[in-house]
Amino acid sequence: MNKLLLIPAACLALTLGACHGSSDGASDSNGEINSFEVSQNIKTTSRTYSIDGLPDSCHITLSASITWPENLGNYDIHILQDSILHRAFPGFTGHDVNDAIKDYISKPQVLFDNDSTLSFKPVESVSENINSYTADVSVSMLEITLDYVTYRTDYTSYLGGAHPMWGSDCFTYTYNPAQVLTLSTMFSPGYEKTLEPILTQAIADEVSVSPAELKGMLLTDIYISDIVYLSNGMILFHYNPYALLPYAYGAIDAKVAPYEVSDILTSEAKNLLLGDE
Repeated sequence: MNKLLLIPAACLALTLGACHGSSDGASDSNGEINSFEVSQNIKTTSRTYSIDGLPDSCHITLSASITWPENLGNYDIHILQDSILHRAFPGFTGHDVNDAIKDYISKPQVLFDNDSTLSFKPVESVSENINSYTADVSVSMLEITLDYVTYRTDYTSYLGGAHPMWGSDCFTYTYNPAQVLTLSTMFSPGYEKTLEPILTQAIADEVSVSPAELKGMLLTDIYISDIVYLSNGMILFHYNPYALLPYAYGAIDAKVAPYEVSDILTSEAKNLLLGDE
C-alpha cells in the first residue's frame, strides 16, 4: 500500500477547572473553565519493495504514522510543526508533512547505507516464503497542557539479526515563548555538577538498583541526555537501548521532580514548572 491515509481527528477541547479561593479563604467549588481548542490529523502510509542484490530473496516495508497538529489554541505552531518533521525525518529540509512522509517511504536505500549493489522495486504484495524487513516511524502526542505540548517519535526497524532495533525521541514545546525546551533553556549555566548525582539516582530508581549497583551495570559512564522533556509535571531524561545499559533493559526515562533541581532551573523553567518568577 502506498496511499497516504488522512484521518481527521475530531477537534478536541482541553478544559481545565481553576479553583479560586473565596474572600473567607474557603475553596470556591464553581471553578472557571479554560477552553483550549486542539485540531490534529493522523497521517499514515506505507510502501513495500522487493530487494535485489541480497543473498536471499526478501522485501522491505516502510511505514509512517504521524499525529499532526493543525491548530493549538490561537498560537503560531510553525516551529512545533518543523520540529516534528525534522526529528521524525532527519535530513528532510522542507516544511510540508505530506512531502516528508512521501520522501521517507520513497527511499528504502537509505536504510542500507545507499548500497549501490542493491535495487528496490515497489510491489503490491509479497510471498510469505521470503524474508521480511520493516522500518517504521511513528509520531504521537504524549501530553498537552495550557502551557506546553510534548511529542514522542518512535523508530522501529528490523533488517535482520537477532532482534529489531528501536528507539525514541521526545521533546516539549512551549507556546509562549514559542520554543522547544532544551538543556540550555531549562537549566542555568553550570547545572551539570548539581544535576548529575540527582540524575544518577533517578536512573538507578528506574531499574530498581542502588547507584553503586548501577555503576557495575553500565555500558558507558552516565551522561546528561539531551533528550529531555516534560510529562505529568516531571522532567524526564530519555536514554534509548544501549545508550547506558544492555538491550534487555530497554529504554530508560529518568524522572526528576522540578523541586529537586529548583536551584538550577532558569527563571522561565521555574515559572513554567513551579509557578515562580
